[in-house]
Amino acid sequence: PSSSSSSSPPSAADDAELAALLAENKATSALSAQQRREATLSVMAQLVRACMPSPAVLTFDNCQWLDAASWKLLLLASRTLPRTLIVLAMRNVRGGAGAFELYQLEQRASDTLRLQPLATERDTSALMQQLLGAHAAARRHGTATAAS
Repeated sequence: PSSSSSSSPPSAADDAELAALLAENKATSALSAQQRREATLSVMAQLVRACMPSPAVLTFDNCQWLDAASWKLLLLASRTLPRTLIVLAMRNVRGGAGAFELYQLEQRASDTLRLQPLATERDTSALMQQLLGAHAAARRHGTATAAS
């Protein structure tokens, strides 16, 4: 909405604009499916922008399961949310659903860090031992240590 900034709460005008956008009326009933989808994405982005502090971090997990509408919302967020770090966690999608959208996000990114999967359970255990200590890793695998 034009009357608010990313740091101020939504105003009564914002509420009225949102209600008008969500309610079925002459204007909305005349929208094509594509126009309705774009208007919905725009409203969602405005809501996030109005409610989110800046700078901010948005994290998304299991992005390999995102549908086309969710990818579009993520792309819109990357274009419209200033000073926002977007972190995606996902399995490899090369050639699969979301591959093109991921490529588009990477083109907008100032930095991209791709992590390779841990190769084996042993790699996972070694990382857990390093981060959590030997005792926590042993408990995860159901083995006891001398101290426990």
